Amino acid sequence: MSSKQTYTIEKLLQPGPDTLTAIRLLARACEAEDHAPVRISWGMLQSRPGLSPDFCCYLDGLLVGYLFMDHYDPKERETVILAHPAYRRRGIGQALLAEAREACQQTGVERIVLLCERRAASGQAFVQRVGASFDFAEHEMVLGDYQPLNARASQIILRRAESADLDALASLQASSFDEPEDLVRQRLIRHWQDQASRQYIATLAAGQADTAEPVGLVRLTVEADETGIYGLGVAPAYQGRGYGRQIVEEAIRAARSADPRRAIMLDVDVSNSRAFNLYSSCGFQVRATYDYYRLNLTGA
Repeated sequence: MSSKQTYTIEKLLQPGPDTLTAIRLLARACEAEDHAPVRISWGMLQSRPGLSPDFCCYLDGLLVGYLFMDHYDPKERETVILAHPAYRRRGIGQALLAEAREACQQTGVERIVLLCERRAASGQAFVQRVGASFDFAEHEMVLGDYQPLNARASQIILRRAESADLDALASLQASSFDEPEDLVRQRLIRHWQDQASRQYIATLAAGQADTAEPVGLVRLTVEADETGIYGLGVAPAYQGRGYGRQIVEEAIRAARSADPRRAIMLDVDVSNSRAFNLYSSCGFQVRATYDYYRLNLTGA
């Protein structure tokens, strides 16, 4: 590397059109080199409320590195690091990660979770170099040949959640995923601030129950060319009755009603064979597999 080449790293809160275009071009270059997709939430990137900074690395005005962080969990940042194939192994990833570490520690974030598609050899080597520990893996699945249930009427009604539903949603998600309710509440509020996301609550149809007690929840997030199904949960008291499948189908109907041209995708933990089989039976197929690596920032 020539001594005249000087890298600069800049904090990014809200990208303008030119910066967004440069990030997209960088992502495409990485995808072509690694033969693996890059996972960046483009909708979040354009509408984020500035709670988490991203970082850009420039060389003589050219974007050669980029670090993306989500902002949903107050204690954790899911992070994607890109380095242009022509400028790899020159410390760009390490420099971006150092900036992210400092920013996270200043705001009380306890861990960074690095995402890496399983086929991206350079990314897998990077997470090993920085000492990140494998946490879990998810399949990213996209809906192909949709296979709905038989003609019997669904027992589920899916409606758009309102602010008055926050307490019910927080309790429902906390019990469904066995998470602290205060942490879930903060995450839900941040999802609410995301203009690309819509939260739904599932209740039983008339005649199926004496009350309109919520039985499940799900979130739809609209990206540039597809809709993601996230955070699908069923209350413990209602699990094992087929309601999860019905919520998936109602979510598909809601997504197609909003825009029938958009692809529909979701994530499932690689170890969750039950959910994987459910989604496969609906017509979802694996498109990518992402490994998640944890970097603790608190010394724990």
